[in-house]
Amino acid sequence: MNFLKQKADANKKVAEWCEINCYYDAAVNRLYYFLFQNIKYYIMTNQLEKEYKLFAASEKAKSVYSTHKITYNFMCTICKQQSKNADDLKDFHNLRMLINQRNCSDYENDVPIVGSVNYENQFKSKYRLVENVLKKINIL
Repeated sequence: MNFLKQKADANKKVAEWCEINCYYDAAVNRLYYFLFQNIKYYIMTNQLEKEYKLFAASEKAKSVYSTHKITYNFMCTICKQQSKNADDLKDFHNLRMLINQRNCSDYENDVPIVGSVNYENQFKSKYRLVENVLKKINIL
């Protein structure tokens, strides 16, 4: 079994524990990484690494250096190819918001996400949209 897939699955379990125990910022981090690691696993196991590396080089030429943003941009092209449904691409674009939410949860000194309603509104509803698209295109 690929260790990246194992890590992703562990992140999902940890996120569920965090949700139960009201550690919402930590849940944001773990669920985001569950998605990201599954996307990276998909790239690795579907012979897309060469294409991804070429794409990453072109993105860096445009001054995009974040691996997360490069991967997001690459997966937008994959999502367009895999799903003919415009709503799927629109839903997948929520991953960009999840990247930002994860950064805030991890690094910002703002007020943490407090309460399950805020967690649902700020993160989980968008997470579900992305998760559903990734299931439709057989990444999850």
